[in-house]
Amino acid sequence: MKGETVSFAPNQIIFREGDVCNGVFFIQEGKIEVFRERDGLLVSFGFQSAGEVLGTLSIFTRESRAASAKAVTPVNLLHVNSETLDLGIKSIPVWALALLKDTINRLKIVDERLVESKLLEKKLKGRVGTSLHHGAQMAVFLGSLMRLGSIDEDGVQLFPLSGFVNRCEGVLNRRAEYLQQVFDCFVSSGLLKIVENKKFGSCISKPKFALMEDFGVFCNLAQKSEFKDFASTKLYPFMSALGRAVKKSGEKDGYTLEELLKLLSEEMGRTVSSDIVTQFQLVGAVRPDGKGLFSFKSTTISRRIVFEGTCRLIRELEPRD
Repeated sequence: MKGETVSFAPNQIIFREGDVCNGVFFIQEGKIEVFRERDGLLVSFGFQSAGEVLGTLSIFTRESRAASAKAVTPVNLLHVNSETLDLGIKSIPVWALALLKDTINRLKIVDERLVESKLLEKKLKGRVGTSLHHGAQMAVFLGSLMRLGSIDEDGVQLFPLSGFVNRCEGVLNRRAEYLQQVFDCFVSSGLLKIVENKKFGSCISKPKFALMEDFGVFCNLAQKSEFKDFASTKLYPFMSALGRAVKKSGEKDGYTLEELLKLLSEEMGRTVSSDIVTQFQLVGAVRPDGKGLFSFKSTTISRRIVFEGTCRLIRELEPRD
């Protein structure tokens, strides 16, 4: 069968959904993805490679292209136009042509169902939430458990972790491996401190249930705000230094700009410019009172660094069922 050889570079579109059908493509070399786009979502119908034929659905129905196709790798195709194909189609018995059209129509229905299911999956994932949503859920759940299940061991409050992740699996309806990753973010950021106890195994030391519940609320708000109010990670060392400095010197209600810069410079071991205090104000770490004084709480700053750091770690996780 006569045709024209055409080539496409990676990511180049071969045809789009809705285009007029101008023939079929015999794939001689390369890999092609067939897909549709709906509501900003790409729904892939799979890949085709050398030896396969691309664009057959529209030939018999005379309708526009039912999907789009793009080259994944460099591609060489033999394009046979519709006029050439018509000569061969005319030789097909009427009954066989009817069967082909019926099969194609059924395939189109299946394709539509696939697109619908992908869109529904996207909507459901939106409702279920991101890894931050799951982190918020786990934090609140853990806080509730710590309120009820903390124990006093030789004068130290502990919360035994045995079976905790498995309990989360049943409550949050997520796999234990993924939930363990979320929990590990709590630990590596310093939100939780884990100790080993001879009697109870791994435990949370000095469990602060209110803190976990507060983090759950914070995590949920972070998801909605998309971290717009978060401090830059470059600012964290200065915030930490400020918290340490005021604890050493004795915390008071307000500080002048000169006092803040002196505290920071002494704690950092180098001169700190007033630009840092300006950045503190922008992210709400310190608040001016309009009378030349700045107020803040060292505990609030420390908590914020830990909360934001934990959220940043959780955001990097891939949500899983």
